[in-house]
Amino acid sequence: MVEMRTTFLDVGQGDATIAMLPDGSGILVDCPSGRAPIVVDYLEKSHINQLELAVITHSDIDHAGGVVDAIKGFQGITARIGELVDRQVPSDPNASMQHKILLRDLVQLMRSGVGHWAPYADERIDLSGVSVTVLHPSEADRLEALLANDRNNCSITLRLEYAGIRLLLTGDLQRKGWRSVIDRKSDLKSDVLKFPHHGAWYDGDPTLGKVLELVDPSLVVVSVGTTNGYHHPSAQTLALLRGLATGVRFVCTQATGQCHGDPRLAADTARQLVPEECRDGHSFTHRRSCPCAGNVTVSISDDGMAVTPTQEQHDRVIGIFDTPQCK
Repeated sequence: MVEMRTTFLDVGQGDATIAMLPDGSGILVDCPSGRAPIVVDYLEKSHINQLELAVITHSDIDHAGGVVDAIKGFQGITARIGELVDRQVPSDPNASMQHKILLRDLVQLMRSGVGHWAPYADERIDLSGVSVTVLHPSEADRLEALLANDRNNCSITLRLEYAGIRLLLTGDLQRKGWRSVIDRKSDLKSDVLKFPHHGAWYDGDPTLGKVLELVDPSLVVVSVGTTNGYHHPSAQTLALLRGLATGVRFVCTQATGQCHGDPRLAADTARQLVPEECRDGHSFTHRRSCPCAGNVTVSISDDGMAVTPTQEQHDRVIGIFDTPQCK
């Protein structure tokens, strides 16, 4: 069966998404520092031998830090990298060293033959029958964010579409960025939403509710780490997601304190209950992390969309938590 298979990898606190295209090649969007082995392992197990595109949504280390390492560890070819300069490099040689290393490594990759793509709003490319549309940022958005050192609101936001089904990948986009997207009257309607910023950002501001209304997803995925120090996802965001229409699912890659008093105590049981095809992520290599959905895979074909874990598989896992938040 010809299909596109997109997996939101369990990488803990951060994002890494791999879309396997109908021709067997792939797209990588983000990879946190230290998580490149998870990405490389998934690419190898999926028999992906070429990355048509590797995208860094923004330069924060939990999105950008492992992308170059993943490309270097990948045995296949990477055709091009999509990224935008979103922070000023300070003159202090000791400041922001991780970002300087990232820029240096990107230059080396490009000199080795990897192409470069600067994605701006309203651009569209076609990869093996999958439409990739950039919804954010515009060049003005990027320059404004650069001046304000506001990397989240400069996050590259992509919509992937195949067989009439859409997935929206949002980086860490927050209020200001979303307002720009809405003001451009962008078509946000999507079947799957990778929730921005690990479930953070909701304090009563109506923008998030408007975004959810415009996207109108049937599945929302929150990529989050058990031991994150930011209290992601926020209780208000979770309440908003629980209030979505009947039939809308939302899942988190890992369980957090909002689900269980100390999810680390439930981790061993959860690992046994997570279905085999959702394993091999950070929850299974880091003993302090507790899987919830684990790797979340959306398979799209002419027959429609299928999600792993299924609702029934996921219910078995969340049944061990005190206050499961997923719906």
